Amino acid sequence: MKWIVAIAVLLTFSLPAHSQRESLALPQHARLERVLAIPPQPAVSHSASYQSAQRKLKEISENGRLARPQPRTTVLTADEINAYLAEGGVTLPEGVQRVRFSSVPAMVTAAARIDFDRLTASRKMSNPWMAALFSGVHEVSVEAQATGSGGMGSVHVGSVAIDGVKVPRVAMQFLVDYYLKPKYGANVGLDSRFPLPARIDVASVGNDQVAVTQR
Repeated sequence: MKWIVAIAVLLTFSLPAHSQRESLALPQHARLERVLAIPPQPAVSHSASYQSAQRKLKEISENGRLARPQPRTTVLTADEINAYLAEGGVTLPEGVQRVRFSSVPAMVTAAARIDFDRLTASRKMSNPWMAALFSGVHEVSVEAQATGSGGMGSVHVGSVAIDGVKVPRVAMQFLVDYYLKPKYGANVGLDSRFPLPARIDVASVGNDQVAVTQR
């Protein structure tokens, strides 16, 4: 997961696009490309925001595959990102629902409904305090700094709240180390650094938007 689908388009670029173990066994850069490789969609009606996001992601992917990509900046809005997530553009991790993003410059807020019982089903929690904290279905919000430069993205999670109550960082680190890393790989963390896909050089988070520049 990379924090709630660890965070705006940087997170859309960094999270595993599929929760199946065989997909997560792929190298990180291959998983990033899967997010940009628009999957076949059934003949259903999508919103204009979804269609706009799909078109832009396709253009980014196609440009990134060129031997000499065209220097280009593409802006994705929060409405487009949220529609793409809500309407099936990305397969979310088990137990994660209703993901929504908003942002201000260099800072992203992600909110989701998380079923911790499903998210942590692969391992039984022995710590009773942690078991009580990370169980059941809750509304979770995450605030994180997100930047991208020199072809690398970085996400630093500043705070996490469950049902409006801030969670101690040590508790979140326990969840990451004991449950998420074994399932989703060592790159999952409260502080993440990862290669950007599709020859993206710079990713800049603004007011409810992210601009990605390919070179």
